[in-house]
Amino acid sequence: MKEIMGLAEVEILDKETTPLSSDHSSGKLTFVYPFTECEGYVQVAEQLSLKGLAGPTMEETANLVYSTFQNPEGRYSGEVLSKLKYLSSWLWAFNGLLSTKSGVYIQDDPKISDDGEVLMDQLELENKIKEGDTSVRFVPRGYKTGRQTSSELSKNTFVKALAGEEGAQKLAEIADKYPQDPYVGRPGSISLSGIEVCILEAYVSFFSQKESLQISVDNGFGSGRGYARGCALGISNPKRGVQILNSQKIKEARERTIARWTAFFNLARHPFYGLLPGEDIPNFRDK
Repeated sequence: MKEIMGLAEVEILDKETTPLSSDHSSGKLTFVYPFTECEGYVQVAEQLSLKGLAGPTMEETANLVYSTFQNPEGRYSGEVLSKLKYLSSWLWAFNGLLSTKSGVYIQDDPKISDDGEVLMDQLELENKIKEGDTSVRFVPRGYKTGRQTSSELSKNTFVKALAGEEGAQKLAEIADKYPQDPYVGRPGSISLSGIEVCILEAYVSFFSQKESLQISVDNGFGSGRGYARGCALGISNPKRGVQILNSQKIKEARERTIARWTAFFNLARHPFYGLLPGEDIPNFRDK
């Protein structure tokens, strides 16, 4: 898996057979096999943190997939590409999105609260940009979403801010491997809070039955698809720290979220508020 366009060479190490060193002076981008189990964004982040690994950003994920296409006979290539398959799984990219009226803030690997919420505050993000923190970017409205050519994808200001200029070019080259033009999801279309995370997947159109590369947005629970089947390969040599998550609190928060959604879907159980006799109206704001 060779370097291209100045981006780091990619390597995949099997943690079961290869000792990992904290010294990666070679400059390679080191992913660690095996993949996480397929779950929601926060649960995958938790799995990685327990191993001392970081979640890959869209730029790093683009490097992984591009390198896989360059080396299709590689030991892990088939599995990496299979994880892109829609309805099988997808690859979580560890970038947070905060949509506003004027545009969208992008933050690499945003913090996660003990309640399992992705944390992004507009004022804090603005201050980080003023301080020159390159882990945060802002993209004004005007970028193209939806179906577009690979050439348009490579020049898309949102995609370039998300994956870097060279990462956007790699995503465009990956998109050319599929029969249908790529698709870019619209930030702010899934979560009411405006905070979302990113997905990279190979999506099959219901109408054309053709596959295409898709950069999607999601609230992290997979609610845009009705299920959470995302996964990731962790990175052992990130340029950022690894957040240690509180597993028990995240588990409790997830159970509360499931309970709220279950109560919501149970509204059809009774003609008045969907309640059975003696039940209380569920308080969806109560965490």
